[in-house]
Amino acid sequence: MMIHKDLFCQKEEVEKKMFLSYDNIPTETRQKVIFVVSENVLFGKIGAFSGRPLTDDYHNLRYEISKYKGIPNISDILDDQKAINELLLNCSIEDFLRAIELFIYMKEKESTGFNIRLYNTINDINDIFKIDKVGYEIVDGKIQKLSSPGFETLIKEAVETNDPENIDLRVKYSISKFSRYNSSVEDKKEAVRTLADVLEYLQKSDIRLPKADEKNLFNIINNFDIRHLNRKQQNDYDKDIWYDWMFYTFLASIHVLLKLDEKQFNLEIQHTE
Repeated sequence: MMIHKDLFCQKEEVEKKMFLSYDNIPTETRQKVIFVVSENVLFGKIGAFSGRPLTDDYHNLRYEISKYKGIPNISDILDDQKAINELLLNCSIEDFLRAIELFIYMKEKESTGFNIRLYNTINDINDIFKIDKVGYEIVDGKIQKLSSPGFETLIKEAVETNDPENIDLRVKYSISKFSRYNSSVEDKKEAVRTLADVLEYLQKSDIRLPKADEKNLFNIINNFDIRHLNRKQQNDYDKDIWYDWMFYTFLASIHVLLKLDEKQFNLEIQHTE
């Protein structure tokens, strides 16, 4: 009885989590994605006699992957579909996610209008990731990491102002840069720096936090190797950890500042699922 109780408790703990890990995509999940790809490939024929494909997603995807990886062939398997399947089952997580992005990129070029195949591909893969609690999702054709537990609302809360060039687009770019599945420390730094620029822009627009809070915030921005390059900069810290903290702190601060002056920016808050 105790064993069943322990297993039930473990199940509850797993279900509480939005995702399990960025570092593991189980074989079962990979197999489901392979099935989705197979359901959404497109084949055509040049002519009745040649039998050669006019549009062959497997062939084109193999070419894109080979170009991306910089090798002539992804494997010695001649059949394109089998070669793709073998890759998706056994490659690194980064190559697996990159292959999915390449497939989506190909589907985007199929039509200038609504593309049901692309729509199905993205929705099906996102559903698989969500059900299997894989820490990724497809957003605007790109694969992003799910935000850390507790910060989901902050990331999903889209802000639209009457100054998109200086605020909206920069915030959106920063989130995309920070959340990319393969974001590096330098990518995170750029994301943090972009948010710092927005904060400075708001400050110059006289939209400010309480004096002490603003002083502490800009002390971090100006003295911790985010923007300015000089000998006084403090850079002896674990950037991979602290950039995460800076990103969420700066993003939350921007949301607060905009809400403090909704009238000036004609603020419209949209909650997305």
